[in-house]
Amino acid sequence: MDFELCQHLKEDYQLPVIMLTARDALSDKEQAYLTGTDDYVTKPFEVKELIFRIKAVLKRYNINAQNELTFGNLTLNQAYLEITANSKTMYLPNKEFQLLFLLVSHPKQVFHRDDLIERIWGF
Repeated sequence: MDFELCQHLKEDYQLPVIMLTARDALSDKEQAYLTGTDDYVTKPFEVKELIFRIKAVLKRYNINAQNELTFGNLTLNQAYLEITANSKTMYLPNKEFQLLFLLVSHPKQVFHRDDLIERIWGF
């Protein structure tokens, strides 16, 4: 299994990941979850159950009302990691965007460095 691919998809693109595999060892499951998989399905599986799991993961990723955030003339689109200011659009890497989005969405809150590191980088 390519745990590095899972980690790359999660860190750089914020994509939901469901691993579908025949490997059912606990160590494989642990490694998958540690690298960021949202769900782990082993073969054989019921197609209907897989559909339930896919819907559940997609539901967790639905940003809904917080998909876009406006602060002054700045608009942040979380789905596309896109920032628009004065009719100019730019894109940030995932972690930088997450940090900016967090700070803009809590304008009067002071964050401790360790809290930011934990929230954004998970350490």
